[in-house]
Amino acid sequence: MVPYGKPCHILNQNFRVVQNNGETCTIAGECLISTDADVEQDIQTLMHYTYIWQMIEKQLKIKFLHASNTIDYVPQLEEDNFLNTMRKSTRQYLENKESVFSEQQKLTVTDENRCVRFVYVAEVLYVSAYKKQAILHTLNGNIFVRRRFASVMEELGDDFVEVHRGHAVNMNYVEKIYRYDVLMSNGDKIAIPVKRYNSLLEDIERCNTRKQSEKSLGD
Repeated sequence: MVPYGKPCHILNQNFRVVQNNGETCTIAGECLISTDADVEQDIQTLMHYTYIWQMIEKQLKIKFLHASNTIDYVPQLEEDNFLNTMRKSTRQYLENKESVFSEQQKLTVTDENRCVRFVYVAEVLYVSAYKKQAILHTLNGNIFVRRRFASVMEELGDDFVEVHRGHAVNMNYVEKIYRYDVLMSNGDKIAIPVKRYNSLLEDIERCNTRKQSEKSLGD
């Protein structure tokens, strides 16, 4: 990685298998990249990646690749002042990451094999209804749970917005919203009913407004 032609290195990286059905494999993750120490101006960027591999003619090939980042410049700093002047987006990301998992917010469910599972709510991309049960689509794969969709929704929190009956998405993993579907960070698409589109946008706006208000109170 060489942002703007500057030699750099990876400080941290975190990748996980989102889904794997034997024919298609989705890998998502992020890494923090910084310019080398001998570069005059520091540049930091947090890169997000999504890879979808597919078995084509008995060979595993990349079917889809998505990468996004925000590059910020950081002036030369004394080491003990680095955390105080770290670019805002990187600092906020690391603080959120630590906050989410330090709170240990988990969902307790029983899966299809009657095994009790403890799932981090922050790792659930979206949830869907399946007959009289529900499916948790997580960063580590799908989990069939022996609970109704409505019961699961009661414990997921305000970050989840119901796209249509029996499907709710975690807004933290929504990449794009099109007229007829929602694109998730793992490449999955959730259909939007024609009559639901406008009200869905209103629900998303309320969700974003609430999160901004909570963030302002926290600051």
